[in-house]
Amino acid sequence: MQILSALVVSVLALSNGAAAAFDCKKAQVAGFTYDLSALSTEITLESNATTPPTITGTNYKLNICGPLASAPDSVPEIDRCPANAWVCRSVTNYKKDEKSRVTEVNAVAGVSSKDEPSLEARASGNESPREFHWKMSGTKVDNVEWSADIKLVCDKSAKNENPPTLVGFSQGVLSLEWSVPAACALGDSGDGGKDKSPDNDKDDTSSQGGFFSTLFTLFIVGSTLYLVVGVLYKSLVVRATGLDMIPNLAFWREFPYLCADFAQHMWDMASGRRRDGIYTELGDRVPHAWLKPDMVNKTKAAELSTSGYTTSAKLGQRMHQRYPELWSRLESNAQTIQFVSSEFQRTIATANAFRSAADPQNQTLPVKVIPLDSDSILAMKLTCPRWAAAKTTVQTQVANEISTFDAIYGAELQAHVSKGLLKHSAHELTPEQIQTMYRLCGYDVSLYSEHSHWCTLFDERTSALLELRSDIRYSRVYGPYGALINQHIACSLFSTIVKDIDQALRNPSTASSMFRFGHAETLMFVSNLLGLDQALGLTAPPITGNMTFEQSLHRGFRTTTLVPFSSNLGIELYVDQTSQAFFRLLLNERVVRLPGCTSDVCPLGVLRSKLADDVGCAYADICQV
Repeated sequence: MQILSALVVSVLALSNGAAAAFDCKKAQVAGFTYDLSALSTEITLESNATTPPTITGTNYKLNICGPLASAPDSVPEIDRCPANAWVCRSVTNYKKDEKSRVTEVNAVAGVSSKDEPSLEARASGNESPREFHWKMSGTKVDNVEWSADIKLVCDKSAKNENPPTLVGFSQGVLSLEWSVPAACALGDSGDGGKDKSPDNDKDDTSSQGGFFSTLFTLFIVGSTLYLVVGVLYKSLVVRATGLDMIPNLAFWREFPYLCADFAQHMWDMASGRRRDGIYTELGDRVPHAWLKPDMVNKTKAAELSTSGYTTSAKLGQRMHQRYPELWSRLESNAQTIQFVSSEFQRTIATANAFRSAADPQNQTLPVKVIPLDSDSILAMKLTCPRWAAAKTTVQTQVANEISTFDAIYGAELQAHVSKGLLKHSAHELTPEQIQTMYRLCGYDVSLYSEHSHWCTLFDERTSALLELRSDIRYSRVYGPYGALINQHIACSLFSTIVKDIDQALRNPSTASSMFRFGHAETLMFVSNLLGLDQALGLTAPPITGNMTFEQSLHRGFRTTTLVPFSSNLGIELYVDQTSQAFFRLLLNERVVRLPGCTSDVCPLGVLRSKLADDVGCAYADICQV
């Protein structure tokens, strides 16, 4: 049996961006910028204590801008500071007429190459903080996680060369205080950087008024041209009518929500509040090393993480190895294998990472990107008003089911999580906060291969319960237990797939393989149409808040099975010697049999029968409100 085509692989980049390296020159504290580069040097603090008949010397070496340099080869390896340490503590024992002996060397701050410090302060209105804390966790000694807390104080009368003052080392926490000019915000002249001269105020007002008038005029002219040209293009070229003539309609529908989020963010900055979510809610309950800044950095949310890039590239390599005869056709036709992505930065990056690894000789065409405002293939939730309306309608049902779940299982989850918290009772946490902690466990495992932080709070049962709580929402907003539109919204995608199948069967010698890159909800919509929840589940009870734990284990709709990190779905097309067509379905690279298939390689007629009511659908009509 010969494989003709691998028709669809929908690769999902479900990760946040990787953390950027800590930049001492542009350190951000409460919305203000500080240049700490003048402090980027290794400093050694020493203290001695008389411990008859010996003297014990404690040495602290630190650099707040980066890991310490490696010790020279003359220092025995056992006496060196650990690699990646930013702050190191060593203890040496001295005895008269005897050689000194190093008795302890440990990292107070910094363990892995990914560790970075956090800068914390309270802002007062528009004034920059006059002091803030540099904090970072280190190694664990006798089940106590060490850390450094350096209080930096703005002091323009001091010198940056002055060393910090050792406050103390207690219960694994090294406390230092450092008064230096570098701890003053950029532009801070002692009065907030403002010139209160009335004459200067007048000049500034005049110049600012002219600038903003010009800017406003350019905005009006540019907006008018954008609207006129966009409407003409949509009308004459795309043949759009009504509201569809508005350029980038999907974006403008989301614009009010973006503005609301931006306004909330600005208000939080002005009022000195932090809405870093997990920092604010859980920051005093868990070790600081658990709180990775990149996981709450909204500016990084659209980017593909380093782990996401690596995972996508490895998947591309496996596809190259799995289908060698498909890649061999590229020499005669570059369109034999094609790549298509939705218009999101993360999915485009995923597609490029996959393509680079799968096609190392760069024989294929560049990734084709589908514009968001017309994407009924991969980002259908943005172009289907009926689904958007149904999502709003179903929220009440979701809230009721989750409330029922919390009433039954909430106390059990709180009691279990409380065992792993350092401080406070978990009864102070809401079920939603515990759900967030479980989600951060998933991020730790997927992005950092880290199992010793958030994941230590959960066992197999609590993990299964929290997944069920999450699936109550997903199964209704995107899955089979929501509105009827969820069952058919992927019809445009499968109409395209069937068209590809028919083209391949008509002319096998020119059959092409398509790799499409979308989103988690793309695959959930596909699952609805194919009935994957029934194919995967032992039974198919509706997902409800009061279902028993045993019932939940047999449900077919399970997001960790359907859409784990870097999920993918593949449809392989085969023909035998009699030209009869077959297909094989792979979910996350594992074979799945649809109902009606008696073997892994199944007659194509089973798939055609499954899709009969949706192939050739009028997408615009079924999505019309």
